[in-house]
Amino acid sequence: MICGSVLSALYEVDRRLLGSWAAEYRAQHEKYDAAWEGLDGPPAPELFEVSFGRPGRGDPPSTEEPFLLDVPSNEKGGGETIRLSGRVDRVDVGHADGTAVFNVIDYKTGGGLKFNEETVRAGTTLQLPLYAFAVAEVLLPGRNPVPWAVGYWYLRDRGFKQDKCGRLY
Repeated sequence: MICGSVLSALYEVDRRLLGSWAAEYRAQHEKYDAAWEGLDGPPAPELFEVSFGRPGRGDPPSTEEPFLLDVPSNEKGGGETIRLSGRVDRVDVGHADGTAVFNVIDYKTGGGLKFNEETVRAGTTLQLPLYAFAVAEVLLPGRNPVPWAVGYWYLRDRGFKQDKCGRLY
């Protein structure tokens, strides 16, 4: 059990840290918004902490329905379906050329992750692309949205960052 004075000190550290991030967040969001000015309707925040394949988690459109990833057969095997679950931090929805588009954002409070075409092909950074499929097929199915971009939002310093494979459309 943590004594009261230590707990109060930890709360104060958190308060100061969150305060410094909040001061930077507005500038980060202005930069993010400016990146989409050429679209018919720039992506705007629509879903937060939305889950799929997780029983009893979240408000609609969260669903217990998992994202089903069909693995085709090949010389090494396959021919199976993988049931995936997760929770997406944020989904922004907009329009481009008359088509509904969306961005998947995963918030990060720590250091950067290497996310690019090479790491996706190697299978080491599949979270964001799989979340994009899940959003399109499970969380927003009737709207026929197209993934526009995926990326990490670094709260500490950089804001939204999408690497080379981050643009999906």
